[in-house]
Amino acid sequence: MIRTAAILVILCTTVFTLIVGKELLIPFVFAILIWLLMRKIRDVLDYIPFVKKHVPFWIKTLLSSAFFISVFIVLGKMIEANISELILSVPSDSIHYQKLIGELQHYIPVSLDDLKNDADLNDSIRHYLTDLIDSLTTVVGNLFLILLYVLFILLEESSFKLKLYKLFPKYSHYERSKLIFDNIERSVSNYIGLKSFLALVSAIVCGIVLLVFHVHAPVFWALMIFVLYFIPTIGMVISTALPSLFMFITTGDGYYALSIFLTIGFIQAIVNNILETKLMSNSMNVSPLVTIFALVFWGAIWGLTGMFLSVPITVILVLVFAHFPATRSVAILLSEKGEIRQN
Repeated sequence: MIRTAAILVILCTTVFTLIVGKELLIPFVFAILIWLLMRKIRDVLDYIPFVKKHVPFWIKTLLSSAFFISVFIVLGKMIEANISELILSVPSDSIHYQKLIGELQHYIPVSLDDLKNDADLNDSIRHYLTDLIDSLTTVVGNLFLILLYVLFILLEESSFKLKLYKLFPKYSHYERSKLIFDNIERSVSNYIGLKSFLALVSAIVCGIVLLVFHVHAPVFWALMIFVLYFIPTIGMVISTALPSLFMFITTGDGYYALSIFLTIGFIQAIVNNILETKLMSNSMNVSPLVTIFALVFWGAIWGLTGMFLSVPITVILVLVFAHFPATRSVAILLSEKGEIRQN
């Protein structure tokens, strides 16, 4: 009874802390993910024999940092231009929406006459579009804090082994602890790196398709596809439907919008069901039920950002729990088939 009560108190305190401290915790989680990606980039650079032998560790860290800063700057400029194009492309005249609703009547066997008289329809569309953009720019608004966290994590990285040695003075305990932390770091980095790579492939290919279809603001939609790729199933459906729906609203051409939907959906299905299954079979080990629960849980406390982070956080928890005897049973419950991997 006492143990159960203590666990419930800890869980309630944790949830309360996550809700109250989300303004500080969300940037910190993003900083951890960026740091892990930077470590993955350093590992990739080490595949080049010359770099591994002659390039110092701090230069590789500097190169990976410069890469991320450059990406953020370029994306920021491109997103700014694309959002302006996106907002300007939304029709403002009521005649367009009356025609659009008339077009919808061919596909939906429900009376939409009330909508034709809704003078606020254009404002509603712009309102939902603004909400979507606001969710995306929340992370961008915290960019300085995220980069600050990353900087201090990099500074702490150099002294981590020393702290670990002080924490475990006995050499055998130190070696075992170092091995565990190295395995956790490698497993998590592999997962984050592969997931980000697949999201990037999906975003680039879909972005090219959107460009070919002359969709407004293709970079913005490609970024949405990249971000929503991290949200299981639901993210793929939303990122496929949004640009198609937007083009239907702006053009009123149902067949054109359907062509975009089917093409993007086909590309994402290949990346998600074929490439991800092959490349991530050793990294993704989470029960589908747990994945959906995590999606709802993190979405409830952190909104759209929480949904984006739900699977990475859950995978990280499973990998961490699997390395400690006290929490291994939890990792087994969270895993897909009851098999835990400790690479």
